[in-house]
Amino acid sequence: MNQGHTSCGQEVVEADRVAAFSDGVFAFAITLLVITIHVPGPAELGTKSLLIALGQQWPNYLSYVLSFIQVGQVWANHHTMFTYIKRVNHILIVFNTLLLMNIAVLPFPTALLALYIGTKDQYAAVMVYSGTLAVGGIFYNALWWYASHHSGLLDPKLDPQVVHRVTRRYLLGPILYTLACAFSLFWNGIVSLVLCIFLITFYLLPTVAGRITLLRRE
Repeated sequence: MNQGHTSCGQEVVEADRVAAFSDGVFAFAITLLVITIHVPGPAELGTKSLLIALGQQWPNYLSYVLSFIQVGQVWANHHTMFTYIKRVNHILIVFNTLLLMNIAVLPFPTALLALYIGTKDQYAAVMVYSGTLAVGGIFYNALWWYASHHSGLLDPKLDPQVVHRVTRRYLLGPILYTLACAFSLFWNGIVSLVLCIFLITFYLLPTVAGRITLLRRE
């Protein structure tokens, strides 16, 4: 593996190992999300039919789908980011680890959402969920900001205008997720949840995940 040094004297290495490790964490976290879906046992049905019992689990299905798409779109954008990042140093690895920590904990707020949607405490569940996404957005932006502001980490052929465009798109996430977290205190979580759904869908779009053209210098 090739090694070098940044202008501040920190050792840098190729990014492939970091990307491969990150893929493993994303895969593990997205697999854990399914535990929010409960299989009703015969003793739990009482006078209800199995179909009714399964239908009553709609909050579980909703939270599962939202979080699965969330992890998937973060992975897709992270993958795209690491086509821009060619080398890493210790500080960038720390930022990436913080992002992965946020991804790994997502099954917890997902379970809260599944359990408390439709109850008087749904605002708290949505607040924790949107707050978790906001923190993840901050870590994601910190990772990209560090990579884009330190010499030797990004692809040298990457046009500065592309870097600026990507930076602007990434900044939207933590701002709006923080607003969603705040809204949960005033609108019982419904507005916050709708805003989270919008953001998760927005960042899933191909224009964000993978169709930003890499303008390269001749």
